[in-house]
Parts: sequence; C-alpha cells; structure tokens
Amino acid sequence: IFFFNDTATTEIYTEQIVGSVRCVQETGIQITLWGEAAQKDYVLGTVLLLRNVRASEYNGKKTLQMMVTSSVQEQPEGVQEVEFMMNWRDTADLNMDEIQHLNEPTVKKNNPVRTLIQLENEFSTTDQSNSMYSDVVAEITQVKVDNCFYLACPNTQCKKKVVQQPNGEYRCETCQQSFQEAQPRYLLSALMLDSTASKWVSFYDTPATTIVGKSASEIKTLNDMGDKAQVKEALCANSNKLYQFTIQTRMDYYMQEQKIKHQVSRVAPVNFQEDNKRMLSLLDRYTAI
Repeated sequence: IFFFNDTATTEIYTEQIVGSVRCVQETGIQITLWGEAAQKDYVLGTVLLLRNVRASEYNGKKTLQMMVTSSVQEQPEGVQEVEFMMNWRDTADLNMDEIQHLNEPTVKKNNPVRTLIQLENEFSTTDQSNSMYSDVVAEITQVKVDNCFYLACPNTQCKKKVVQQPNGEYRCETCQQSFQEAQPRYLLSALMLDSTASKWVSFYDTPATTIVGKSASEIKTLNDMGDKAQVKEALCANSNKLYQFTIQTRMDYYMQEQKIKHQVSRVAPVNFQEDNKRMLSLLDRYTAI
C-alpha cells in the first residue's frame, strides 16, 4: 500500500502511456505506472493498493515495476493495510502544499547528443540501475533478416509472444487466453554506424516501422512467400541514410550475466541546420581551450 507525495510525469514513449509515481510507506520508493493506470486523475493523498508488482533492488535502491498482470486500486474498502495507511496519512505531519498534482505537466528536457562511442563510456560512469537516454546522429549499415519479427498477443496491453496451437489458435501464456489471430511486431537488430564507432542496437515495432517503411505484417507476408532476398531488400531499403535516433542505454540481465543494451525508442530525420549549429558550438568550445 502506497501514498504518493511527489510529481509524476505523463509522457508518450512509443505506444505506451507512462507515469512515474513517488510513493512512501515509512521510506520512499519509486514505481512506474503504464497504460490506463498512468492516465487516471489521481486525487492527492490517495492510498493505492498495487497487486502483482515486481520488486527489485540495485545498489541499495529499491524500485517497483508494473507487469501485464498488475492492478491498481484506489483505497479499496475492507483492506486492513489500506485503513492503516489512510490513518497514517491523516495523522502524520505532511506538508500537503508541497505535493504537486500527478498530472501536472513538466518540461521535458532534450536528450544529450552523444556519439556511439560515448554511449557505453558515459553510461559506465552513471547509476546503472537507471536508463540513459541519448540522441545520436548515425546511419544503419546492416539489418539481421532472421527473427526480425515475432507473433504478438493482439491485446494492446500485453504484446507478448504467442504460440500457435494445433487447432490454429494463438495462445498467450501471459494473458492466459487464446486468439484467432496474432499481431506481427518487429524485434529488429541492426548495426548502427557514426564517425566514432559501430554498435548493434535493437528496434521494437514503432521505430522499426519508421526506419523500414513497411509494417511487420508486410514483412511477414514477404517472408511467408519464401523470398529471403526480397525480405532483406525491404528491411535495408533505408540503410546508409542519416537519421537522428533516440537511444535508451541500460543494463540488461540474461542468464545471470550483465550486458549493456542499446534500444532505439524514436527515429526522426536529421535537422541539419540545428545539427550544424551544435557542431559549430562544439568547435568554438575547443578553440577556446
């Protein structure tokens, strides 16, 4: 049971609505709300009952993470812990004037512009329990054709991989449901290059559709025809062109091993006028040294 007492921002990242909530129960802890839960107009001082959330700790910092099966209830009746927190809220010496509304907008800062070689170098000096976001001007030089898409649950709140059953239906173990159809979605791996380095990065559906120019459903249709050369041509149609990528760099854990992962969350055309101004500004700094 948690009581939020800090600002949260609601921003759109790819196709998800995200809200970050600062909660307290003797000590503070952070949780990120997704989808419908992030769009609600919470009243200040509301006690939230969170079910089926994932707790994690890294370097002494505790966080909570919502999953597909998670739920959020506002002050449900008949729950002893909720009543305890409501009594604590009403009797504790809290400065409610300093609490900001959950849906008040905050100014989103531009991501720092970094080169590919700076991604890991600078990420290694940060708190690696958090993601680092960067804008990178680079080009795609190679795309892996195999396993470039997967069949996903059609539930927009899930999108997990499904398995086709003998009866032709698609089973989602996360939702515990079967569906007549599955939704092809990109899971693209590509080699990115700039003047400093090259790195393999991953693209999920929205940025991959932007860079390829075709949907994952269209690529699946080509793949089902058995023409790998045509699939490769379609995936690489926009390679060797400069784009501005927003990249999330984070520490990934797989099979008890740590690995730095770079994931593209946004693709946009390069604003060469603004990029030239940025580079001239950098040159002026070096000249002044």
